[in-house]
Amino acid sequence: MLDCCAHMLLYIEQPYEMQQIALAHLIDRFNATRADIGFGSPSDLIYQPCAARHRLDCSVPEISGYSLPNREPGLQIVWQSGRAVQIDTAHDPISRRLKSSIEELRIRVKIARRLQVADRPFGIVCVDQTEDPQLWGSRDIAYFDLFVASVLSPLVAESLEHPSGLNVTLTAAERAVAELAARGLSYKSIAKVLEKSPNTVDNQLRSIRAKLGAHNQIEMIRALDLNC
Repeated sequence: MLDCCAHMLLYIEQPYEMQQIALAHLIDRFNATRADIGFGSPSDLIYQPCAARHRLDCSVPEISGYSLPNREPGLQIVWQSGRAVQIDTAHDPISRRLKSSIEELRIRVKIARRLQVADRPFGIVCVDQTEDPQLWGSRDIAYFDLFVASVLSPLVAESLEHPSGLNVTLTAAERAVAELAARGLSYKSIAKVLEKSPNTVDNQLRSIRAKLGAHNQIEMIRALDLNC
């Protein structure tokens, strides 16, 4: 855990890269198929992971940018709990609406915990098993809880306070979307200009904000100006 913390500190001003370091650590530590992180609050209608990583020897559905019904009990348990929550999708009670998403993402077992500063939740981090339905033990859950609470939450919160220190690379598609957003166009207007679906543009904007460590459009534009 200390080695991962030290590595993350080297990228404190590069939120996306720092998050990837943490996700890689979780996959290795838990022998998980996939790990992901996203930001939001319990009151949001939709929750979307904005960064994800998976084992190189596994082919799994992409979860980054996937829209999940945030008000469903299965997600609200994670938001409301101050501890790590393990979910066995085959046996735990899950609403039909959330169940369809879980099946599409091939999640069999999951550990999830909210990110928080003081008592304010601002995101969720998860590890998934999509192949082996074996549950993790109590020591694993305790480690996940400690890592997210003591290392990941404070470092992610700190990194998101410094979008001006970023040095990130956007894809050509993301750059095109970002340039139009910087001109003040809404995501629906950007979709018309680029002949893309509004959902695609919305997901690209979320990805850009995650890479830049920006909480909103204004911070995103400010960070883009500093990185031009």
